Amino acid sequence: MKLFSVRRLLTLGAGAAIGYFAGSREGRRKAEEIARQAQDFWTDPKTQRQVHDVAEKATDAVKEKAPQFGDAAEKAAGFVDKSTGYSSDDAATAADPDTVSDPAESLEAEGGGNPEAPGKHTAGS
Repeated sequence: MKLFSVRRLLTLGAGAAIGYFAGSREGRRKAEEIARQAQDFWTDPKTQRQVHDVAEKATDAVKEKAPQFGDAAEKAAGFVDKSTGYSSDDAATAADPDTVSDPAESLEAEGGGNPEAPGKHTAGS
């Protein structure tokens, strides 16, 4: 076994670079920003709807291919919904995935300011 193999030197260099980055103030700030963005993405109702849809499709596929595991698949899908905080109420308030927002118009003009009439224009627009 060689003391200074290329693989060991690369591993040492990578470890030193990660340690320096994580230990520096800017590195911690960047890591916190990445963590915040990941949390925002994960808690977005659109993301949670997709997670729910995938769990539902997987449950249906398991029920179809292996009916004896259907109950276990339903419990697993329920666990996924519970752990992600998804509720069917979220689906009613989430945006339609086919809805395209026009950045030139205000949210109120696109119905964002009037929850009783989503997608309808408010007065004056």
